[in-house]
Amino acid sequence: MSESQQFKLLKGISNNLALSERDLFKLSVDEGLSRLSSVINLSLSGQKYLKLLGSKGIVTEIQNKKVAVVLLDYPLISSYNERTGHIVLNLKPLGAETITATKPLSYTLFAALLSGLTLKNFANSKLTKNSLPVLDVVSFMFSLYIGVFSKKFGLTVYREKMQMLSFLLSIFIGQSFFSYTFKKALNMAYVNSSIQYDRKLEEQVSQFDFTSILDFIKSLNYMGALNGITISFFMQTFYKYFGLEFLPALENLSRFVSFLASSTITSNGVYATFLYKYNIDSFNNIIESASKVLR
Repeated sequence: MSESQQFKLLKGISNNLALSERDLFKLSVDEGLSRLSSVINLSLSGQKYLKLLGSKGIVTEIQNKKVAVVLLDYPLISSYNERTGHIVLNLKPLGAETITATKPLSYTLFAALLSGLTLKNFANSKLTKNSLPVLDVVSFMFSLYIGVFSKKFGLTVYREKMQMLSFLLSIFIGQSFFSYTFKKALNMAYVNSSIQYDRKLEEQVSQFDFTSILDFIKSLNYMGALNGITISFFMQTFYKYFGLEFLPALENLSRFVSFLASSTITSNGVYATFLYKYNIDSFNNIIESASKVLR
């Protein structure tokens, strides 16, 4: 899985950036880093804030001047610039042109930096798919889809719909997030969904490219898990619940983990702090695995 991939739901927007140091400097906000440093240091002055996930790493990145505060025509707040090694904090989606003591909120800035720190650790292979619990990722996503789509599509009424959702989601997460072969992802899907081996079913699902979220959404309709779902309805629903920043998390492991990590920062205003409620155990297991790197 390339962390430099382009998101299909956001029509080609890149996960990570590849700006030269000169271009990054041109986009930087005047005194952005010093203003950010002041706000973050003030927020972390209380003992409880030092215990926040990623606090030490974030302070180190700021001290090493490896955070760029920019105004960039890019829809996401945080990213990682591969050419210079900078965490990128983009103020434009926040509707701000600079950083003050009160705007954007310090919690929001910290959460965005944590997202960027997570992306950097993925790009530098300190966080990898092998260090994360695949079954918990599948379980959490399954609970999330049930919570979001159950009422519209009657998932809790029809057991076979839930089984098919589990089956297809397992293949998608296995192939798209964890680079499984189709066969390996298929075996995991059988176990997770409790669907019995079915050659005809395998032939049907093999026509879809489960490394693509667009094909995965098509499979949800075709295979009857979410009858009638369209790509636009899929996007609109998740956008309504969790905002634009979450859409990349639906198709990319680094964005998924970075959003979950940032959602642990209370009162941040961007990364849904209620996300853990969809599946507390799996959420905690994912965060615990990531926290071994995000200190």
